[in-house]
Amino acid sequence: MDLVDLPVGATARIASVDVGADADVTFRLGELGLRPGATVRVLNRAAFGGRVLALGTPGASASRAATTGMRLGVDGPTVRAIRVHLPTDAS
Repeated sequence: MDLVDLPVGATARIASVDVGADADVTFRLGELGLRPGATVRVLNRAAFGGRVLALGTPGASASRAATTGMRLGVDGPTVRAIRVHLPTDAS
């Protein structure tokens, strides 16, 4: 499932981020916390397919403390490039 398909209020874990051959964009998204294994929650839908996301989980372990409680606005093309797994999604 793509992040763009996730409804407002839903939480999922990032499976992959595929923004093409642009390694700089992939690196920057990783720095912001949008990387495989991260937990995201959709807070709001934005214009042109974008989303406002909450990264991390309150009370997360120390290794995830940098992203705990962080909110981030992401544009539509980037949201469509992020694949996620729902907590009960086995794929």
